[in-house]
Amino acid sequence: MTLKSTYLFMALTLSSMVCAAQQDNHYRLENGLETSRTCYTTQWICIGDTLAVDSSDHYGIIHLIDGFWITSMEIPQDLWTYYMNSNPSRWKGGQLPVTGMTRSEIDTFCSKITEASRQKWRLPTKEEWLFAFKGGLHSEGYTFSGSNKHQFVGWFADNSGKLPHETELLIRNELYLYDMSGNVAEMVTSGDTIEWMGGCYLDQIPKKKGKTIVYIQPPAEAQGFRPVAHEPIWFDQYQNRVYR
Repeated sequence: MTLKSTYLFMALTLSSMVCAAQQDNHYRLENGLETSRTCYTTQWICIGDTLAVDSSDHYGIIHLIDGFWITSMEIPQDLWTYYMNSNPSRWKGGQLPVTGMTRSEIDTFCSKITEASRQKWRLPTKEEWLFAFKGGLHSEGYTFSGSNKHQFVGWFADNSGKLPHETELLIRNELYLYDMSGNVAEMVTSGDTIEWMGGCYLDQIPKKKGKTIVYIQPPAEAQGFRPVAHEPIWFDQYQNRVYR
């Protein structure tokens, strides 16, 4: 790697990537991924040593490889309804996580936001979800996702009233992600199978330090998800995202 390439690589720290993800919201709002009332942020997550920078572009465009976007919250009902014109959730509320949908319906939703945003959205793999849960490269080694105290970051049976709660009410983790330790259990893919991660508002507190709850089949009213997009992302020399 040349000195110039090394400099560009060092300039693109994860903090600048988070800023780029936040700046990305305005574009996404204009293109229909969010409603006019609420902005659903996404975060860029770097996968450490596999991050590569290609600065060979004569116009100073930097190509980042091997990372993914993830929504900072579980998909809420108003965003789901905006695209699907239905709401399968038992407990209704615009900012409550959507629940009760099928895998096929999730795939349809992801196709719709893919068309709107020019990024290919899908369910996360178990490995991607766990990497995000643990805080990625910024992990502080917390017992739960963002804290050693469950009540600060997650909704479980002892603090939820056995009801789901609106997104973004508790503390976010090191990657600015909310509710990964408990609100609704989140669907992920593991090979050809589906698993449920993170715990939910009906669950007891996990006793083993660092344990992430995995469900075979949680109740429908406690099933949610947050999608990811894995694609090459381009930034210019000023670390602004470039759309192609």
